[in-house]
Amino acid sequence: MPRWADGEDSSLTRFRTLQLEVRQREFYEAYQSFRQLLSPTGDEKAIISDLPGTRRDDWISSFRDSIDLDDLSVAGHSFGGGTIVCTIVNIQDDKLLRSICCMFLPQMITILSR
Repeated sequence: MPRWADGEDSSLTRFRTLQLEVRQREFYEAYQSFRQLLSPTGDEKAIISDLPGTRRDDWISSFRDSIDLDDLSVAGHSFGGGTIVCTIVNIQDDKLLRSICCMFLPQMITILSR
């Protein structure tokens, strides 16, 4: 089992900060993948289980026109809300989310204020 290095901050706050960094990357990569999948050119490399070829393309097309990629909203609760806020603050992407709804725990204030 991995352990903290000698002298390394092993507090819960440190752990949650590291967790937040990972979650921000996961959220942003999922967001970018979603945008790419629904873009007019699509993502030819994307594999969707049990949907080969034209079935895959038909499935994507079925909702591509009903989602406005320039007006996405995301809701997050607890650590998810904090993750969304931190991602928007820390990643400079002018297409990233126009509106946000979030609720987060008071413990997140400690992490967000660092």
